Amino acid sequence: MSKKKFKVRRSYDETAKIYDRRYLSIQEKKYFDIINHFQNFNNKLILDVGAGTGLFSKFLKKQNQIISCDISFNMLKEGIKNNDLIFTVVCDSDSLPIRRNSVEIITCFSVIQNVPEPLYTINQFNIILKKGGLVILTALTKLFSLEELYQLIDNNYEIIDCWKLPIEDNALIFQKPKKREK
Repeated sequence: MSKKKFKVRRSYDETAKIYDRRYLSIQEKKYFDIINHFQNFNNKLILDVGAGTGLFSKFLKKQNQIISCDISFNMLKEGIKNNDLIFTVVCDSDSLPIRRNSVEIITCFSVIQNVPEPLYTINQFNIILKKGGLVILTALTKLFSLEELYQLIDNNYEIIDCWKLPIEDNALIFQKPKKREK
């Protein structure tokens, strides 16, 4: 594990017990904007990468099957205790232990800025996402402009939408093409 990832994991492990109190209002604003902007979340298999304590998973779990994954064991432990997470996986976003072509939607909120090589994570999405599957990704505006997010997405995806959230993130929705053009 790289030094950056180790530092990120340790930081989230240390703040897990207070994370929801500290960030709930900010995160809820982000989630409501995303849900209002993209309303196609019903009856899907969703992988929430960087799920933390499961705040977003809690929003969606009534209509969907959610797999919550995070590098921080303590964050997921708090999610199980406080937000009724059911399916959790402690893992690195650069090597997701999920079956190929199995996930319909991947959410990845404010994670990209915490990984040393964002393209590794994006490439993982391409492996596990079903054809036609969607990724909803956000990143801190001060670290990734919309143009920089666009640059992370290569020819493996079709960009569906992008916008600035009402808080500190930019958002991008992209799709794995259903068929490869020759």
